[in-house]
Amino acid sequence: MHVIGNSFFILFVLIISCNKSDSDDFGFTNVYMPQAAMRDGGRTNNYQVPWSTTNGTKNYSVDSVANSINVVLGVYRAGIQDSNGFSVDVVTKNDTANLLISNGTLTNAVLLPADIYTLPASVTVPAGQRELTFYLKVDRKKLIEKYTAFSGKRLILAVGITNPSHYELNQSLSTTIIILDSKTFMP
Repeated sequence: MHVIGNSFFILFVLIISCNKSDSDDFGFTNVYMPQAAMRDGGRTNNYQVPWSTTNGTKNYSVDSVANSINVVLGVYRAGIQDSNGFSVDVVTKNDTANLLISNGTLTNAVLLPADIYTLPASVTVPAGQRELTFYLKVDRKKLIEKYTAFSGKRLILAVGITNPSHYELNQSLSTTIIILDSKTFMP
C-alpha cells in the first residue's frame, strides 16, 4: 500500500509541477497568403482564375449587379499559439508581375490595368481567428469596353501582404501571382 501511495504522490507532484512554458508552443507562427501555395505548394505562387476545387467551390464570383469579378484572396496565421488579432497591408507588386511577363515565364500575358481593379489597403484579422478573406474586385464592364485588345490574354497581377502588426511574415508565401483568364470573363 505504501508503494501505491508514493506513486500517487509522485504523479501528483509531476502534474502540478508542469507549467506551460514558451517552449511548449511549437510550430512556426507566421502570416501568409494561402492562395500563393494553392496550385503547387508555393513553388511559383501562381493562382489561376478561374479555378475550382474538387467539391466545385470556385475561387471567384461574378457580381451581376456591379458587373465585377470578385477574386477570393486571404491572409492566414499558421501555428498553434494563441490567436491574437493582427493586421497586414495589402500591396500590388507590378515589378514582379512585369518581370514574369517580360522574361517569358508567363506567356500571352499582360499586366492587369490599375484603373479596373480595387483592393483593400489593409486587412485586420480579429483576435480568436486565424484567417480572413478579402477580394480583388475587377470592373468587368470597364475591362470589356476599354481593354478589348486583352481578350484571349492572361491578365496578371501580383498581390502581396506586408507589415504584419503581430507575428512574422512568411516571405516565400507573402505574394500571390493572380493569372486571370480573360477568355472566361470577356466576349
